[in-house]
Amino acid sequence: MIRFLIGMVLVLFMIGEVGAASPIIDAGEVRPKAANTNLYIHPSGSGSLRLGSFSGVLKASTGVLSASAVDLTTEITGILPIANGGTGSSTQNFVDLTTTQSVAGLKTFSDQINVNDPLLMDHTTSTEPASGKCAFYPKSDGNFYKFCNGGSEAAIGGSSSIRENFFAARVTSAAAVTSENVDWISSISKGGTGIYNITFTTSFFSATPALIGTAASPNRIFTVTSASTSSATIQITTDGGSVADDGFAISAFRQAADYYQ
Repeated sequence: MIRFLIGMVLVLFMIGEVGAASPIIDAGEVRPKAANTNLYIHPSGSGSLRLGSFSGVLKASTGVLSASAVDLTTEITGILPIANGGTGSSTQNFVDLTTTQSVAGLKTFSDQINVNDPLLMDHTTSTEPASGKCAFYPKSDGNFYKFCNGGSEAAIGGSSSIRENFFAARVTSAAAVTSENVDWISSISKGGTGIYNITFTTSFFSATPALIGTAASPNRIFTVTSASTSSATIQITTDGGSVADDGFAISAFRQAADYYQ
């Protein structure tokens, strides 16, 4: 009976201490436990005492419960594996959507690639690609090359301007270019009635091109009065020999060493 009364006093004493403003719990005598949002302490003996319920996170850094989110910069350590939603690395090893990055390693794309800006390629050389593959690349000579497995490297065009041999444009009587298959005409100015001075795109021709054309109106004659690697002069006349303003279609053909084969 005496032992029972002493036990009841100790229990009441413990309850009183837990409810106090600053309880002192000897870690050697009790063990904390959280289960189903309830927090318990387990004395060295048997049984447990529920201190109350809680919601939030038990933070190891402070040893207290907190309803605020875990601070990933100060309260989390280690590397989160890929299997648990992490990257498996302490440094960024993935391609994001916005920042400029250098990406190494062979990448295989199973669908088409859409590029909204110019595709920039370094001058390079290539070894024979794997079976069933072709490589496409520019070289420092200004040409674009194709190299397929089982074949040999072959130039397929210039990287600065497509190396076609035929170029065409339409020009109004007021010397405005309305269409070009390639940007080969830099500007056109009037040199007087029926006179059109054409300036070619810089370094587009390395040899004087052959030029032919037709006037837009019937009974008008298209004549090339002068031509060089950088410019040409066109004159439009009537069938009676008088100069006259008129629109025209003009074509240019690469010549000599400038001719691409």
